[in-house]
Amino acid sequence: MASCRDCCVVKLRSVAALKIMGILKRVLNYLHELMLDDKRRLIQFSISAVIFFICYAMIHWADKNLPPSLDQEIAALIFITVGLSAFFWAILLQVLYILARLFK
Repeated sequence: MASCRDCCVVKLRSVAALKIMGILKRVLNYLHELMLDDKRRLIQFSISAVIFFICYAMIHWADKNLPPSLDQEIAALIFITVGLSAFFWAILLQVLYILARLFK
């Protein structure tokens, strides 16, 4: 026979799964709206590309102008993280552009 503790664990897991499903549904809804809005998608793609290239330049700047130290490594890590995020967002927007053209 299942104890009360087991029932509570199952309920908590189902509540967590429902919250995750809700978040996933909102994300997919947002991406679908973005896929249908050409202007918004192009603006976000352009901003992402600019952020990526600025981060790339800042990595080069940190390598040349900061002395070898923990500060240089942290700056490079921050620029790499932001640059990769912008890159992957731009790639996702490009995939959405392709999908929007296929479904129109």
